[in-house]
Amino acid sequence: MKKLFSSKKILILMIMTLLSTSPLTAATYWTGSNIGSSADMIGIGNITGFTKNASSLLDNPAGLHWAEDSASIFCTNLFQGDVTHLAGAISVKVAPKWTIGLGYQSEGSKDLDHTGLNHDDEVVEVSTFDYVRSRYVLGANYDVVPKTSIGVSWVQYQNHMDGYANGTGGDITIGIRQDIRCGELLFSIQNVIGNSVKYDIDSLEKLAREYTIGYKSNPLAFANSEIYLQLKALEGIDTPLKSAGIRFYPLKTNLLTISGGYKEKYVPNDSAEESITYGVSLNLNPLFFEYAYDTTDIFDQESQHYFSVGFKF
Repeated sequence: MKKLFSSKKILILMIMTLLSTSPLTAATYWTGSNIGSSADMIGIGNITGFTKNASSLLDNPAGLHWAEDSASIFCTNLFQGDVTHLAGAISVKVAPKWTIGLGYQSEGSKDLDHTGLNHDDEVVEVSTFDYVRSRYVLGANYDVVPKTSIGVSWVQYQNHMDGYANGTGGDITIGIRQDIRCGELLFSIQNVIGNSVKYDIDSLEKLAREYTIGYKSNPLAFANSEIYLQLKALEGIDTPLKSAGIRFYPLKTNLLTISGGYKEKYVPNDSAEESITYGVSLNLNPLFFEYAYDTTDIFDQESQHYFSVGFKF
């Protein structure tokens, strides 16, 4: 048996062991929003719902108003490849006022170390296991009037810890889009019912409500740009998250978009960590390509590059 040297793997293992041996009383459950659903949204500071393709379903079903017939896929590696984050979605405009969508998002790690003690009381690797947490999203948006849309989605959560525990649960997300004189507003509430993820080890983990309000300015004609603002609050945590972003269209069309953003995200002690993001999008209708750069400091990873690609059909 070999000794363990990866502190990151030990940390992940400690978290998994805690979840599998004691009641799950954490105030939050993973919703995927800390990373994001596309490089485009990361580029404007993780401001959700305003991406004009199917990936908006994963954040706010009212964002399907802009998605129409489209598909998007987003994949990135975190912690120097130890964790894989994947997101994908497809949407179809089925009637003049109706758009439906289907999405998937996951984070996972393979070959995590299952540890034990040898005869010298040293921590050693006994075996390995896989850990994946996923969410499946089915949603629809209805344009009530030209200036108002309502979106609803069902989100099914799954948490798979190979050889330890498996959990499943689901809840509703509601979103509203409202045009106003100087721009557009998006509201959303995730986990409206307040259900829990139930584990096969007789433990529960609450699906905390997440409240988000976002604002997008009308295009600024003199600058060919749009301004974005967002405030997000999570049940059980006193610190709200603030984000701000900008999109600039240097060619005065949506062919090329340059973006930048400021974001806050929760860290384990329920405080907020700040970072700056940058992004570039290329719209080669029907294909579009998105890139984002995030200055987040995660362990020994000082920054992160993100790519997503989509298709309009």
